[in-house]
Amino acid sequence: MKNGKNLTRTQKLILLSRDLNPKEWLISKKLPDMWLLVHRRTNRTFELWFDRTPTVS
Repeated sequence: MKNGKNLTRTQKLILLSRDLNPKEWLISKKLPDMWLLVHRRTNRTFELWFDRTPTVS
């Protein structure tokens, strides 16, 4: 598994909005619609999906 990277300020705010503690998670993989997060102590992985459905005007 790849090493996790520290979060940016914007990423920390997104994790807070999803009720996750940003001090406990690292980003392992960042895709346009999904982040793969790794827990700092337990090495448990978590997939954070984003809704990318287009809006109809």
